[in-house]
Amino acid sequence: MRKPPVDVINKKAIGWVLGTKFGHDPHQLIAIIEDNKAESQMLIQGIGWGISTAIMTNDQIKFQDKINQQVDLFFKYPISYHEDLLEGIEFSYSDKVKPKLDQGLMNEVEEEIRKRSATPSN
Repeated sequence: MRKPPVDVINKKAIGWVLGTKFGHDPHQLIAIIEDNKAESQMLIQGIGWGISTAIMTNDQIKFQDKINQQVDLFFKYPISYHEDLLEGIEFSYSDKVKPKLDQGLMNEVEEEIRKRSATPSN
């Protein structure tokens, strides 16, 4: 009997699939994460990666709308997830994955997250 792979990148890749397919529904993904506490860090990072990739590669969304949509989704997750989500978003812009996203977009996303984090409503 073959053992399934359990290395970290596979857990992050599972999160990527979830983020790509269900990133528009944070409540569903939060439930999945809560049911898989042992893998939650890598799942959350993968979800950030998947959401970022899905939004930023969608040619039907305007530039500023891509940033706003990504940041809006970021803030729909619990604050305790934010560090890992941001790590996943940053990973989506790295040279380690394809498609390679424009680093300038990452800077814009981070700036918008900082601005909104400083606002009392978040």
